[in-house]
Amino acid sequence: MTLLNYSLLQRESSEDAPSYQVHPVVRGYVESKLGAEKMRGYHLRAVEFYVGQHEDYLLQFLELNNLTNVPRSEYPKRLAQIAKLATQQGHTQFAQTLTESLLEMHHHLFAAIEYERADDLVESLYPFLHLAGRREVVKALLSQSVASLEGLNKYVAKGNLATILNDEGKWQEALVTYQECFDYFASIDAKLQMTDVISQQAQIYQNRGEYEKALELEHQTMAVYEEAKNNRDIAATHYRIAQLLFLMNRYDEALVASEQVLAKVRAINYQYGIAKCLHQLGLALNQLNRPQEAFARFQESLEIQEKIGNRNEQADTLGAMGQLFQQGGDLKSALRYLHKAIEIVRELGNPIKLAIALEDYGHIFEQQGHFSEALEKYQEALRLAQQYSSPQHIAHIENHIARVKGKMKSQ
Repeated sequence: MTLLNYSLLQRESSEDAPSYQVHPVVRGYVESKLGAEKMRGYHLRAVEFYVGQHEDYLLQFLELNNLTNVPRSEYPKRLAQIAKLATQQGHTQFAQTLTESLLEMHHHLFAAIEYERADDLVESLYPFLHLAGRREVVKALLSQSVASLEGLNKYVAKGNLATILNDEGKWQEALVTYQECFDYFASIDAKLQMTDVISQQAQIYQNRGEYEKALELEHQTMAVYEEAKNNRDIAATHYRIAQLLFLMNRYDEALVASEQVLAKVRAINYQYGIAKCLHQLGLALNQLNRPQEAFARFQESLEIQEKIGNRNEQADTLGAMGQLFQQGGDLKSALRYLHKAIEIVRELGNPIKLAIALEDYGHIFEQQGHFSEALEKYQEALRLAQQYSSPQHIAHIENHIARVKGKMKSQ
C-alpha cells in the first residue's frame, strides 16, 4: 500500500487558530502497524493529557470535599461530576470547556475498551449537552453505552436514549424502550430506577395530551422520591405536577404549585430549575390575566437561561413572550420574539417546538390580515405535527387552515 497520494495532515477549521490532524487513512495504517495493546496505551496516555489540563482545579475540589484518597483512575469521573455541578449552577463557560475535554476523554477511554469508565462520564455530560441542544452528540454517546455495557448501566443508558426519542416526538418507540428498562429494573428490584422510568413515561402521556394519566403517574413517583428524601427529584416532580395542572386549565392551583417549587429550587440554587419554574409561573399569571407580572417572570427566566446556555428553554420563553405581546395587540414585538424562538428551534432541530412556534407566527399574520403568509406558516406547522405531534394538535392546526382558507375565499 502506498501513502504517496494522501496528505499526511488535514487542516481543520478553528475559531482561534488553524489546527491539523493526521489523515484517517494514514492514522489507520499506523494503528495497524502498532498493534492493539500499544494503541490502548496511547489512548490511556491521551486521557491523562486531558486530565492534566484540569488537574489543579480537580485536586482543589477533592481536597475541599475530603476526597483526597480518590484513585487517579477515577479522575475523569470526578471531572465529569464537576462539569455537571457547574451546569446546574449556571457556570456555562467553565462547563463548556470541561465538557469538551471530557468528550475527548470519553473517545479515548472507549477506544481503549474501558467501557465502564467511559460510561461514567456520559451521565454527567448529558445535562450540558442537552442544554446546548447537541442532541446528536448525546445520542451517539448513549448508543455506544447501550452497545458496550451490560446490566444496570446498560438500561440506564437506554432510558436516557428513550428520553431523547421522546424529545424528538418518537413517542411509541420511546414507550417501548422505557418498558424494556422498567422490566429489567423490576427484575432486580431497583425501585428508584423503576420510578424514574414511570416519571419519563408520564412525560410522554403529557405530550400526547393524556393529562389525567400523566398526573396519576407523577403522584406515584412523588411518594417514592419523598421516601428517599431526594430533594432534586422531589422538586422536579412538583414542577411537572404544576405544569400538568396548568395544562388542565387549573390555573390557580398551578400558580400555587409553581410558587412552592420555585422556593424549593431557589433553596438548593438549582439554576436550571429556577428558570423553568419562573417560566411556568409566567404562564399561570398570564392565564389569570396578570400580564405585567407574567412578563417579569418570563424576563427573569430568560436571563437565567441565557446565562446557563439553555437553548431549549430560551425558545419556549421567547415564544411565550411573543404570545403575551400578541394578546396585548403589539404585533410587531410579538413577531420579533417569535422570530428569535423559531431561529433557535430550527437550529436545535426540535420539530414539536417548531410546529408550535410556526402556529403562533401564523396567528399573528392572520391578525394582520396577511392570510397567504398565515396559511404558509400553518401548513408548515401541520407537516411537522403530522409526523411528531398529538392528534389533538393536528386537528387544532387543521382548524386554523380551514378558517384562513375561508377568509381568503371571502376576500
